Amino acid sequence: MISQSTAFPPIKQLVPHRAPMLYLNKMVDAGKSFAHCQARPNTEHHFFDTKQQGLPSWVGIELMAQTIAAWSGFHYYQKGQSPVIGFLVGSRRYQTVTAFFARNQVLDIHVDEVMSHEGVSVFSCKIESNGALLASSQLSTFEPSNAELTHIKQGGAS
Repeated sequence: MISQSTAFPPIKQLVPHRAPMLYLNKMVDAGKSFAHCQARPNTEHHFFDTKQQGLPSWVGIELMAQTIAAWSGFHYYQKGQSPVIGFLVGSRRYQTVTAFFARNQVLDIHVDEVMSHEGVSVFSCKIESNGALLASSQLSTFEPSNAELTHIKQGGAS
């Protein structure tokens, strides 16, 4: 576990996303198999609903996926490397108790790696605000090797 006093790099150094699709504000904590990031929905975010003054709760899957990306990016950062491209493969049992995440509401996004094998990982994820559970899901991700990524970029051609 990383100490709470550890200064984490700016989130832009950990994930390849940029505005308006970068939803995370900062990494709070990270370890070998977990991460905790925070987000505050605002008008600069894609999908922000000005009428409802918030982000639709279905964007929670993206918040979880970006936290996984930040977790991965932090491990690359510790090795002096840049973050790599990863893919959200699927989600299971996404549940939420709200229709929107309110403007400037502090969202605590937690991800815990459940298993990993040959680039495929499964994470247990949740979003909380002030200790109250707002959303949860299980996400599956794929982080291809350089050779696999080249193959994908070439359209999967043999």
